[in-house]
Amino acid sequence: DGVPKAPSTAGVKPKITTPEEPQIPARDLTSDWEGTMTLSSVDQWEEFRPNNCEYSGNVSLTLTQEGNVLGGEVFYSEIMESTHNEICEANKMLFMSPHEMNANMFGSGFSGKYFGLDAKGQFTTDLLKVDLSGTLTVGGIPISEIHGQFTTHRVK
Repeated sequence: DGVPKAPSTAGVKPKITTPEEPQIPARDLTSDWEGTMTLSSVDQWEEFRPNNCEYSGNVSLTLTQEGNVLGGEVFYSEIMESTHNEICEANKMLFMSPHEMNANMFGSGFSGKYFGLDAKGQFTTDLLKVDLSGTLTVGGIPISEIHGQFTTHRVK
């Protein structure tokens, strides 16, 4: 014939190629963040007369990130406590010093620890919300059951 024949493909499975998924780096949350916080606690110092304390105020976060590991410090520039009793005032002092936050990021959220409390967060490019819950202990002794949140925005 003189016409070249295509090689036989009998018994050969076609090679399937799929495009490689691009590796999406974690969104970089390294920045300063400012916003507000609300916290409530049931203090357990008085076994038969627990104190309920409510706090609110301004909060700032300085976050650093390495891959999907998020860290940083949380600062309270002002904390107001609406209950005005001695135990609530004493607990307020525990929050006034900076405390570290360490978390692992996933998708548009993160989960970790802050001041011994569970911290779960959600974020967009410029907004960050952190829910807190857990028992605050001092020297292994439970002091307060705490629930609250920060809602912050990125400082440009």
